[in-house]
Amino acid sequence: MQTRACIDAGAVPVLIEKVAINNLGEQCLWCLSNIAGDSTNTRDVVIDAGLVEALTRLLLLSFHPAEHREFCRNAAYALSNVCRGKPAPHVEPDFGPFLKIFDSGDTEAAKDLLWAISYISEEKQDLVMSVPLLAAVVRYLQNPEPLLLTPALRTLGNLATGNAAQTQAVIDSCALPVLTRLLDHPKQSILKEVCWTFSNITAGTIEQIQSVLDAGAMSKLVELMENGRNDVQKEACWAVSNCISGGSRQQVTALTTDRCLTALGDLLRHNDARIVGIALEAFDSALQADQQRVSLFLEEHGFLNAIEMLQDHMNEHVYYLAGHMLATYFDGESDGDADYNINESTLGDHLEEGVGEGEEGEGDNCV
Repeated sequence: MQTRACIDAGAVPVLIEKVAINNLGEQCLWCLSNIAGDSTNTRDVVIDAGLVEALTRLLLLSFHPAEHREFCRNAAYALSNVCRGKPAPHVEPDFGPFLKIFDSGDTEAAKDLLWAISYISEEKQDLVMSVPLLAAVVRYLQNPEPLLLTPALRTLGNLATGNAAQTQAVIDSCALPVLTRLLDHPKQSILKEVCWTFSNITAGTIEQIQSVLDAGAMSKLVELMENGRNDVQKEACWAVSNCISGGSRQQVTALTTDRCLTALGDLLRHNDARIVGIALEAFDSALQADQQRVSLFLEEHGFLNAIEMLQDHMNEHVYYLAGHMLATYFDGESDGDADYNINESTLGDHLEEGVGEGEEGEGDNCV
C-alpha cells in the first residue's frame, strides 16, 4: 500500500531523474530498487519509467567501480529486482555496461548482478551469449561461495536448454572443465544444478556430447547415478541417458561400460518412477545401438528379470516401455498381446525450481 502511494504521488520518474553516482543519487536508486522489488506490477512501473536505461547511461561514464561500491551495489540490486518475477519482465538489458559492477570487488553487488543475468537467461537466452559476459559467469563458477556459484550455474544451465548455438556458447566459454570439477562439490544443491546443466548439454548434438566425454565428466556422472541423493541421481541419470540416446554408435559403445550399465540397471528397482523411466529409455537406446551385447548383459546380470517385473508397475509410461522393450528385443518375454508402441511422452518436468573451483583458463584453450 505504501509503495503504491509513492507511485501514485509521481515519485518514480522524479527518483529516476535524480539517480547519479553520488550520495543523493544512490539513495534514490535504493528507493527505486525497493519499489521494483515490491511486486511485478510495481516492477513494471519502474521499468516503464526508464530505470534500466538510466543505469546504462551512468555505467557508460568513466569511473572506478572500486571507488563507488555503494553505487555498484545499488545498481546491481535494482537490476536484479527489475529482471525477476513471473510473468517475466518486458525488459532486455544490455549487460555489457553492467559488467563493470564486477570490478567493484563487492560480493553483494556481484551476487545480485549474477542473479539478474540468470533471471533473464530463463526466457531470453540471446541476451546472455556475449563472450565477455559468459567469461565473467564462468569465472564465478570457480568461486567457493555458494551465493555466487548458484546463479552462475543457473545461467549456464538455462542457456544450455536453448538451441544448439546457445548450448555451444556454454561449451565455448570453457565452462566444461569447471563444471566437471564441480561434480565433486560437497553441497547437494550444487551437485543437482551441475548435473542438470550437463543433462541439458548432452541433449545437444553429437559434437556437443563428445565435448562432455572429452571433459571427463561421464565417470563422475555414473558415480552420482550409483551413490547420489535422489534428486542428484535423477539429473545424473538424465545426463547419461541423453548421451546414450543422442550419441553416435561409437560414443554409445564407449559410454555403455559394464559399470555404466550396472548403475542404470540398479535404477530399474528405484522407487521413483521417473528415475526408472529414464533408466529404461537409456537401455532402449543402448539396445538400438548394440542389441547383442546389451541384451546379453541384461540377461547375465539379472536386469532382464527386473524389466519383466516392471510390466506390473503402476506408472503407465514405465510398464508400457518395459513391455515394448521385451517385445522388441527379447522375443516372447512380454506379457500377453498388448500394444507396446510408445508415443512421445514425458516423465514430467525435467527439473523443478531448485537451486547451484577450479583454475581459470588462459588464452584460447579451456583447461
